Amino acid sequence: MSNISDTVSKKLSSLTQVEVIRTSYIWTIHNFSFLSVESTKKVKSSVFTMGANKEYQWRLRMYPHGCDEEDSNHLSLFLQLVSPTDTPVSAKFDFSIIKPDGQKHTLASHKIRSYTQWKSLGYHELIERSHLLDERTGYMSDDTLKVSCDVSVATGNMVNQPSLEEPELPEPIDAELNLLRDLDNMLSNKIYADVGLLVGDDRFEVHKALLSARSRVFAAMFEHDMKEKQQSEVRILDIEKEVLEELIRFLYTGRVKEIDTIAPGLLAAADKYALNDLKLMCERSIFSNLTVDNVLNTLVIADRHNSLTLKQQAIEFMKANAPRLMDNLANFLLSSGECAACGCK
Repeated sequence: MSNISDTVSKKLSSLTQVEVIRTSYIWTIHNFSFLSVESTKKVKSSVFTMGANKEYQWRLRMYPHGCDEEDSNHLSLFLQLVSPTDTPVSAKFDFSIIKPDGQKHTLASHKIRSYTQWKSLGYHELIERSHLLDERTGYMSDDTLKVSCDVSVATGNMVNQPSLEEPELPEPIDAELNLLRDLDNMLSNKIYADVGLLVGDDRFEVHKALLSARSRVFAAMFEHDMKEKQQSEVRILDIEKEVLEELIRFLYTGRVKEIDTIAPGLLAAADKYALNDLKLMCERSIFSNLTVDNVLNTLVIADRHNSLTLKQQAIEFMKANAPRLMDNLANFLLSSGECAACGCK
C-alpha cells in the first residue's frame, strides 16, 4: 500500500471582496392609460437614494409612447444617475413589472455600466404597449402600472480578509491502482490460497472465491457437486503453462504481460472460461499482428471461438491481399481440413 508522508505542507490564501450595495425601487403609476401622446411625452419618478450617506441618487425616466417616433408602439424606460460624482459609478439593474397578484415579471437585465451625473441607460423598446395594456397578460389592474427597478452599485471600497494558513492535503489516493497492487500481491504471496490449478507438472495456487467471482465457468466448477469441489486441486487441460499463468494474472489484476506472444492460445482460454474482456483484448492483439503468413490460422481460430469481429477482419485482410495468399492457401488446404467451415469465400 502507498504511504502518506507525515509532512503536510501549508498554503496561504486571502479574500478580497468588492463592496456592492443593492436596492429595489418600486414605481407605481395610477391611471396609466391617460398618459397620452399629446399630453405626456416623458414621466419622471421621484428620486431614490442608496448608500449610508445617500450619496447615490437615481430616478427613472419613462416614455409611455416611446422616446422616439420609431418606438411609438412601445414603452421606453431608463435609469438616470442624478447625484454628482467624482468618479464614474459602476452599476447594473433589472427592470420588472409587479403584477396585481404580487409576482415579479422581469422584462430586462442590464449589464454593468459606468455612470456619470445625468447619464441615462435603459431600453427604447422595453415592452409593447398593446401587450402591456392587454388584460389577458395580467400586467395591470385598475389601470395601475407597477414598475420595479433593482439596482446594484459598486461603492469602490475593497474588503480584505487577512491571509489564512490552509493545510495542503495530500494528493488523492488512487484506490483502484492500490486495489490492483494488493490483488497482485495476493497472487504472488499465495496468502490463504485454497485450490491449485495443475497444468503438466506445474501447480498454480489460487483462491476459489476470486476465480468464482471473475468467471462463471470457474464458479460452476466450484459450486456444483463436482470432484473439484471436494478436492484442493483442479487439472487444466488443453492450456499451456504460459497461457494459464497469464489467464490467472488477468483474473486477479485485469492485466496481461506480453499478450502478443500468446494471444491465440489465450483467446481460446478466454473463450473456454467465458472471460469476454480478455477475449476482446486477445482479438485486438491478433488483429494488430495479422500477416499473410498467419491470417489463415487466424481465420480458423476466430471461427472456432466465435470471434465474429476478428473473423470478419481476417476475411477483409485476405481480400486485400489475395494475390499474395495463393501459395499459402494451397499449402494450408493440404495441411488442414478446417477452412471449409471458416466461411472463407
